[in-house]
Amino acid sequence: MDAEMVMRARQIEQEAREIEQNLEIVEQQIAELEEFGKTLENFDKTSEKGMLSSLGKGVYAKTEIKEKELFVNVGAGVIVKKNPRETLKVIEEQANKLKNIRTQLKAKSQAYAYAFQQILIELQEAQKQAKSNKK
Repeated sequence: MDAEMVMRARQIEQEAREIEQNLEIVEQQIAELEEFGKTLENFDKTSEKGMLSSLGKGVYAKTEIKEKELFVNVGAGVIVKKNPRETLKVIEEQANKLKNIRTQLKAKSQAYAYAFQQILIELQEAQKQAKSNKK
C-alpha cells in the first residue's frame, strides 16, 4: 500500500507541476493582452499621423496612419475590419476567458496540493503504524 501511495503522490506532483506551467503561460498571455489593450487605447486617442508598425521578429517600418480602422484576424484566416473600440472589446473578452481559465487552474492546483498533503499524512500514519507493530 505504501508503494501505491508513493506512486499516487508522484503522479499528483507531476500533474501539479503541469498545472503550474500552464498557469504561467496563461498569466503571460493575460499580461500581453492587457498591455496590448493599453496600446490600442493610446492608438485610438492619438492624433499622430505616423507610427512604427511591426513586421514581426523585432523589425519595424515607419507607416502613415490614413484611418483608424484595423484589420483583425478573427480565426481560420478570416480578417475583418474593426475600429479600435471594437477591437479592444475582443481583447477584453479574450482576457476574461483567460482569467476564467486561470481561476480553474488555481482551483485544480489547490486540489492537488490538498490531495498530496493527504497522501503524506497517510504515509506518516502508515510509518507510525509499522514502527509500533515492530515493537
